[in-house]
Amino acid sequence: MESLLPKFARASHASHVKRFLSGLPGSQVEVDSSRLALGFYCIGALDLLGALQSKTTETDRNLWREWIWEQQTHGPHGSGFRPSPFATPDSSSPAPYTDYDGPHLVMTYTALLTLAILRDDFSKLDRPGLVKFIRTCQRDDGSFSIVPRNGDTDLRTLYCAFCICDMLDDWSGMDVERAVKFIGTCRVNTTLFSPDMTHHISSDVRRWLWPGVLLRGIGRSYIYRARVIISGSSSRQSSAIDPRAAE
Repeated sequence: MESLLPKFARASHASHVKRFLSGLPGSQVEVDSSRLALGFYCIGALDLLGALQSKTTETDRNLWREWIWEQQTHGPHGSGFRPSPFATPDSSSPAPYTDYDGPHLVMTYTALLTLAILRDDFSKLDRPGLVKFIRTCQRDDGSFSIVPRNGDTDLRTLYCAFCICDMLDDWSGMDVERAVKFIGTCRVNTTLFSPDMTHHISSDVRRWLWPGVLLRGIGRSYIYRARVIISGSSSRQSSAIDPRAAE
């Protein structure tokens, strides 16, 4: 039986996301505060389409890596990545950060994955600072806030914290027992979990993070790639297949 679905326009999709990496129309100005997440989905899409090397130049990829590292910020609550320089006049992040340009848990997750896709060596990563940042974001109930000691918290932010610890192959910044207990409090019956039983996450985070959680197989493969590059650890067996393993 002939498929009713149209032929997948791989080249058109690649051109579409590549254009977004150059700029968005004025109607999308609200996305400016989530630029790291936008970059993750665009660069990740190019990689999944097998077009990252053919549709971009080495100069493009180097500039993207440099810009992402400019978003790494350091301060009293540890180190992580801010969403973008939208709240500050300068491109590079100051040290220490202020209340307006500090690290963001979800954006740190997307930054690490994007750098892994771009084959960065992570020599600039402040690992001890990142562990401290994760520790500062964990609340007494085991959940994680999107920024240190403040902001929304639910299973999606906890998911990001787990992924970052796995990429680092370092769980010293997390009370795992408390985190697992929090997951248990989100159970609404014997089979389902509510992402926000007692908390509500912003629409921006929902827009950028949840599709990535749903693409679990793809997400696992990028997390595994990042773990190998960042921590050099590949000892644990992974069922994930790198979607670009043939490169």
